[in-house]
Amino acid sequence: MPLSTSCSIRYDVDGVELQSVGISGGEQQPGNVLEYIDLEPNSEYKDVPVVLTSNTGETETVNVSFTTTALELTTKPSKAVSATTAILLAETNMSDAEVSCGFEYKRNDAPADMAGTKVFCPVANGQMAGRLKNLKDDVYYKYRAFYQSAAGNMYYGDWQYIFTGDVAVEFDPILYTYGATVVKETEATICGYALAGSEDFTEQGFEYWAETRANGGTNAPRRMPAALNEHFFVQASGISLRVTLTDLDAGTVYKYRVYGKVGDQYYYGSEQAFTTTGTYTPPTYTITFANWDGATLQSSQVEEGTLPIYTGATPERPEDEQYIYTFNGWSPAVVAATADATYTATYTATPKSQGIEDVQGNNVQCTKVVRDGQIFILRGEKVYNAQGALVK
Repeated sequence: MPLSTSCSIRYDVDGVELQSVGISGGEQQPGNVLEYIDLEPNSEYKDVPVVLTSNTGETETVNVSFTTTALELTTKPSKAVSATTAILLAETNMSDAEVSCGFEYKRNDAPADMAGTKVFCPVANGQMAGRLKNLKDDVYYKYRAFYQSAAGNMYYGDWQYIFTGDVAVEFDPILYTYGATVVKETEATICGYALAGSEDFTEQGFEYWAETRANGGTNAPRRMPAALNEHFFVQASGISLRVTLTDLDAGTVYKYRVYGKVGDQYYYGSEQAFTTTGTYTPPTYTITFANWDGATLQSSQVEEGTLPIYTGATPERPEDEQYIYTFNGWSPAVVAATADATYTATYTATPKSQGIEDVQGNNVQCTKVVRDGQIFILRGEKVYNAQGALVK
């Protein structure tokens, strides 16, 4: 769709997956969307050759024609945020992808034919903003927004004025999050801008997290909610921010936003989302069930987020001279798989000997003893069987 200085065109070819598109002889852009930038406003472009490349390597050249709209470039009054710093503002109908734009500034008393200093600033949702530092609080400055086409032609907004000598207010930062570009199976490039307010950022960049799996359904992979919603931070410098995220999961919906930190206070831009290509395959982990002595009872691969299940015979531990052992579960408690883990069988120990009442009177202490599955009664120095017959 043509804008004032750019044109974004999507190409869909029946039965063909496009790997890239690009102007003939120029740079190719991954996917099926081509965005022309740095064009002349209010101009007609005819039969521009575009090369379409499929995922099999086959190419086809098509011609495209379009007309850009008239440029809107309005310089807005500045906002002084300190005695030496001011925020420059403008409104425009340029695309967020445009990079050849910004502000020109100079002292108000400079000669009319003296060129000003140019600083490039990004466009975000029709807004341009820049932060001008090291100003003098006893000097008036002026500035205007500009755009420079690929052919070198300059377009300007009207002049506005800057004076920081009577600053008495504070401004919050301005943050904006762009849509993602170059999205692949395991990586994506995200962009935005972070313009500090009255105070400089102590830290800035992007926050991102996996939101859901794109390949839903009854057979969709399982994953623990804590892992899906784990937030990560990546830092970036400058006003115009651009970061390529790597080691992402395929077939997954991610969300992200620009952030800036001033002291302990965080400021955020709006949330954006992208979906990585491909199909998500959950990792598997080695889950081992071991007996009390470390002997392996069962070992298998378990998908992440799945609760391991022991399917073997009930674990056993041989009795010893003092105790009989009964299986009592696993240590630690079995939980959904998030890493390799070993669970060890635990047992309840029942003593083989225990005090019993003196069934023959005289308050003589009696003890029941189990030997080779038979019960004996110890009374004083004599031994009786379970029927009360004297053994020795």
